[in-house]
Amino acid sequence: MATCPYCNSAQSLLLGHVYCSRQNTPMQQLDTGTLFIKTRKLEETADHESRLSIRLMLNGKQYYRLGTHDHIVTPDNYLLVNQGQHYRTAFAGTAEQEMILVAFQPGFAEGLLHTLIHPQDKLIDDPF
Repeated sequence: MATCPYCNSAQSLLLGHVYCSRQNTPMQQLDTGTLFIKTRKLEETADHESRLSIRLMLNGKQYYRLGTHDHIVTPDNYLLVNQGQHYRTAFAGTAEQEMILVAFQPGFAEGLLHTLIHPQDKLIDDPF
């Protein structure tokens, strides 16, 4: 099992799991996770595959490459990464920077859509 500096620096804030596509754990076996990284520098990561997630910075700037698109996440914005998207990320600063990631269990978005588009009486009889 390869080590991943990005995922190894993540701390789970709530019940949930750190998911690293560079490890052997299937994404579908993990619950929702809220993660926190606080460090001065994060070297550019190797390619990762994401769960559906929202990523934000409390201070500083974090650089992402999703596919062929570059994004900068600051305290004034956030980045939504879809399940299955591949990304690389890095940040560096003179002070410690704080990043929060809220990741959702695979199937969460589909379940939410199902609940929104079906009438309540159908959901009682067939919730899934």
